[in-house]
Amino acid sequence: MPPPPSLSPIWRALPNDLTEVILSHLVTSNFSTDPAYTWTSLRHLSAHQKRAIELRFARVWLPTMSITIYGGTSHQVEYRLDDAGDDSGPNPEEEGYATFVVDTYDHQPIGGFTMTAKRLGTLTGKYIQDVVWPQYDEFMHRSVTVRLGEGVLNGGAKGGYLLNDTSLPGLEVVTGERIRLLWKGAVDELLREEMYMRRVGEAMVCSPVPQPPPFRTPLPLPHPSALRECV
Repeated sequence: MPPPPSLSPIWRALPNDLTEVILSHLVTSNFSTDPAYTWTSLRHLSAHQKRAIELRFARVWLPTMSITIYGGTSHQVEYRLDDAGDDSGPNPEEEGYATFVVDTYDHQPIGGFTMTAKRLGTLTGKYIQDVVWPQYDEFMHRSVTVRLGEGVLNGGAKGGYLLNDTSLPGLEVVTGERIRLLWKGAVDELLREEMYMRRVGEAMVCSPVPQPPPFRTPLPLPHPSALRECV
């Protein structure tokens, strides 16, 4: 992860109020189009910007986050932010936790079917909790994908939204239908991976293409008679 941007002495000579106004304009110009840059770089400009960006992320970008866990090749469960506002857990602005609930459950054996959260039965929810979630590997992250900005963004390493198989810090599987996690940690994992993929892509595009060695005319082989004279 690159070091956060630092302010030059010229910026530090300005009054704090004026500096924050200028930084707020910079954040606003990138917030809606580039959440990865805003979170990983602009969030570290000042303590005020860090708090303001995190609050805006909780209201604007967090509702666009979805989490999908795969149980083998036939089970796929998608979770989205719980906007019901119940008392099952703290809201995103308290203690750093956010609650996600099942949006859809896909089962794809020979003849597949899809169930919404309203049709999810008790047995299915227990199966998700007891069988699907234990397959989650918190180190390899192979069975979970996190998406951000689906239907909103046009960029990202995958196009259309940001996606990666990052970890879920502080994950708590409350039931098969409901999970809780530290949302700032999850966003940080996802967007750091996005910025890393950008740097790798830029390095591949900007690095010079290796040139083949110059062609050299091979030396002529000596006549067989010359070889006999050497012997």
